[in-house]
Amino acid sequence: AFGLSMPFIENRGQVRSDEVLFYARTFGGTLFIEKTGILTYNLSGRGNKGAIIKETFIDKDLIVTGEQPSPTRVNYFKGNDATAWKADIPTYGSVSLGEIHPGINLRLKAYGNNMEKLFTVHPGADPARIRVGISGAQGMKVNDKGELEVSTSLGPIMFTRPIAFQEDNGGRRYVQVAYKVCPGNTYGFSVGDYDHEMSLTIDPL
Repeated sequence: AFGLSMPFIENRGQVRSDEVLFYARTFGGTLFIEKTGILTYNLSGRGNKGAIIKETFIDKDLIVTGEQPSPTRVNYFKGNDATAWKADIPTYGSVSLGEIHPGINLRLKAYGNNMEKLFTVHPGADPARIRVGISGAQGMKVNDKGELEVSTSLGPIMFTRPIAFQEDNGGRRYVQVAYKVCPGNTYGFSVGDYDHEMSLTIDPL
């Protein structure tokens, strides 16, 4: 729905930072996923310009795992030192950050130049607990289109207007949802009425 699916590549030493477990190269830059669940966006602009922003999920360190193993394998041959070459590196269709708050799980997918975050709010959990901190930005606001507009040195980065829905045998029922900018450069979601006895999915890009 959002363009070409991009795989998440496992870090087996080809990325120098030991904190990075997975990364995905999109048309807009590279997303690095760290052991603690921090997301680092290395955004590319024209010429040699770039910007780095980080998303942190408030509460605790997370359990990061690759999901949906892909048949695609990656080889990394750089430099003349063959001992540093990496071969047959696994890739994944999505990455789970596990439980970011009690009863709330997060999964990531990459498409084209978009990153999809799928929050699953299980019965009994409170979506108001979701808090995502952003660092490296010059400010953020919700614009009149309902997008989260994050200011960077490259210009504004748009997080698309979120959708929320519940699914059962009768199909998908959409739930009202909007971004909420919170103190300390964090954001969350305001969610309308929904069936608290069923899981709720919140899906921004």
